[in-house]
Amino acid sequence: PFYIQKPFQNTKTLKKSEGKKFQLWSADAEKGNAIAQYNLALLYVNGYGIDKNDAKAFKLFSKAAEAGVPQAQRNLGFCYRSGSGVSQDDSKAFLWFRKSALNGLADGQFCLAFCYAHGIGVKKDQFEAVKWFQESALNGLPEAQYILGLRYKIGCGVDKDIVEAFAFFNLASDKQDVARRKRIQLAKEMTKEQIARGKRRTKELQEQIKAFLSRN
Repeated sequence: PFYIQKPFQNTKTLKKSEGKKFQLWSADAEKGNAIAQYNLALLYVNGYGIDKNDAKAFKLFSKAAEAGVPQAQRNLGFCYRSGSGVSQDDSKAFLWFRKSALNGLADGQFCLAFCYAHGIGVKKDQFEAVKWFQESALNGLPEAQYILGLRYKIGCGVDKDIVEAFAFFNLASDKQDVARRKRIQLAKEMTKEQIARGKRRTKELQEQIKAFLSRN
């Protein structure tokens, strides 16, 4: 669950260069560099080149999150949600997922949507869940695109719409095999005209995502 997105280092890089990176990031983290604090937290939480230490990871994620690093805010939310390095607290998990979401992180938006969908640290609200799943989906996250496909298929938090469901399954199908299977299954229930509309809608969504990502 702990991960890092561009422009930061990825976990494969961390494994290959853990020794040197630990020394470098430790020094920079001590100086208050939020990115170094975040990267160092990843070493501690994954046990790359050092002993795994969830408590130290939590403290470093906290510092980076307070400094405004969206990925750290998301991971801090996960710490509170899972009780990793800190006492479990769904209310604080929701708070940090929300901060991450508002700062534009697709995975943070997905986590916030999940909280609304399941009542984690907040009252259940399926309409608010759909809102944030949509933000995450248009921010390019295949998992959110797949969930929206499911929701449009059954009408959860949105009006039932199999054309829209097809479009979101189709959108996610390149990265998610389960979405591809759902699209194929759903197509058997659709007319040729509905499938054609679904494919056109997929192209519209792809353009929306491209435009959104180009602005961010």
